Amino acid sequence: MSKKTYKRIKNFSTIINPEKTIAEIEKMLAVYGATKIIKQYNDEGNPILLAFMIQTSRGEMPIKLPINIEGVQSAFKKQVSEKKLPKSYWDNKEQATRTGWRIIKDWLDAQLTLINLEMVKIEEIFLPYIYDMISDKTMYEVIEEKGFNFPAIERRYK
Repeated sequence: MSKKTYKRIKNFSTIINPEKTIAEIEKMLAVYGATKIIKQYNDEGNPILLAFMIQTSRGEMPIKLPINIEGVQSAFKKQVSEKKLPKSYWDNKEQATRTGWRIIKDWLDAQLTLINLEMVKIEEIFLPYIYDMISDKTMYEVIEEKGFNFPAIERRYK
């Protein structure tokens, strides 16, 4: 069994294109109750958003997955400067896109496994990613805008 070092970004060298990864994600979501899936692409034809409706005990919930290709590119640059990745990764948006989507797929697979094992509810997994299509914001973004100020949190941590 190989020992993981976690010194490099997971899936940094994947050659699997984002469309194949997204198809795998869509299949997983369908098994777990997704009823609608929306993809958005940028001007270069690269996928930049995957949102879906998922069936929960409280009805359908809209979810937007947290893909951030610029964040992956930034992490690549950091690891190149630390000599953990080759220089070819410095400004490689295509590789960052492949890597980002692959990581989302792996994360989603782990989260859905927790649901399957009845360790968590589907709402717990996706709470920060519940998506309001009118404001174009996730629950996390709304809470972040409010400075994470909730009465119970303020009392406890001040």
